[in-house]
Amino acid sequence: MQINIEKIIYPGKSLGRKDNKVVLTDSGIPGEIVECSCVKDKKNYILAKTNTVIRPSVHRKLPRCGHFHICSAYQYIDYEYQLKIKEEQLKEILSAFDSKLFSLNLRSGDVIWGYRNKIHLHIITENNSAVCAYHTPETRDKFTPIDRCFLASDLMNKLISEFLRSLGGGLEKYVNEITLQRSRASKKLLLCCLGHLRKKELALLEPLLELGKKFSLAGIVYINKKRNEKSILLGKDQLSETVAGKTFLFGCQSFFQINIPMLELLIQDLKKELPQTAAKNMLDLYCGVGTFAIALSGLFSNITAVESSKANISFLKRNISINAVSNIETVHAECENWIKNAHKKKPDIIIIDPPRRGMENAVIEQISKIQPGFIAYISCDPATLNRDLKKLVHEYNLRKIFAYDFFPHTPHIETLSILEKK
Repeated sequence: MQINIEKIIYPGKSLGRKDNKVVLTDSGIPGEIVECSCVKDKKNYILAKTNTVIRPSVHRKLPRCGHFHICSAYQYIDYEYQLKIKEEQLKEILSAFDSKLFSLNLRSGDVIWGYRNKIHLHIITENNSAVCAYHTPETRDKFTPIDRCFLASDLMNKLISEFLRSLGGGLEKYVNEITLQRSRASKKLLLCCLGHLRKKELALLEPLLELGKKFSLAGIVYINKKRNEKSILLGKDQLSETVAGKTFLFGCQSFFQINIPMLELLIQDLKKELPQTAAKNMLDLYCGVGTFAIALSGLFSNITAVESSKANISFLKRNISINAVSNIETVHAECENWIKNAHKKKPDIIIIDPPRRGMENAVIEQISKIQPGFIAYISCDPATLNRDLKKLVHEYNLRKIFAYDFFPHTPHIETLSILEKK
């Protein structure tokens, strides 16, 4: 069937119509005519796959990655137009709020390729050889092989190639997945392998140690997935990064932002928006390894940092120590369970950086009871941001929303929302 693409809706489907029924396909730029085939015919829409572009847009580009549908679905669109599409999506999703409050000129960085400091790959066998692959979205057990990924640095791609050579002796039986991380500050890489070997069998992985010499790796780590048992094969299980003048340690099981220059830009904006009047107490929810708490530690008397992940909380405590910060109290708990105690901390300011699913109702309810004067909400999903803001604006003025392109060539959008008590 032929359809005319009207727009691209978040998170990345191209919308057209056939016989007045909405068609959502995987690749199409507004104004294009495409030939697509039906994948699923639902009650209210058709899910399709684009086969041929009959009338291409001037904004269509040749993707760099052959697997771009997996890692970065917007690679076929020129970058400036990607930003415009994301701005339009944000305006549509947040249409319930006054657009005069938005700074929706999507902020972008100088580096739009090779910006990822972390990638996760599966090891599969194809034509009797081990290959690296991304998990195919919307499937349970399908994978897409990759030669290299242009969202990762050249050094990371070289390590992937050398790693596959190391597997030539049959090591793919023992390594099912790998995570690669890179530090911008030290230029070091951390290789984490996942599989089912027990500690007494780790000598089988000795050929991998040659990678440490070739690439000057910070470390090689092996994790037994069934036992969640970590073993250090070489070096250390951590990297060190510098953000906003502070030092942060993180490991393969802890969360850290993948685009450091954009993270620093967000922190700069946040510092400018913080109230100028003296605020004594800050509450940092979903704090990870402490990026915001530590970066802002000099502006407050007391900070409470709440995090649920065991890996994150371990690095959080170490990061507080290496930065010689003395005013942060750490709490290892699920935010929705601990939040009923938050009133005891009497926070003037709350910073929230939840996962993609957004805030739980219990968190929003307690924030409404505590009523801090200022809230900064960092979100990686405009849809859940919209849902949560609608619950907060009864008692808060939404003063500004900043938007950032942390993830060029992908549909993802990062935002910083500033709210003040009415």
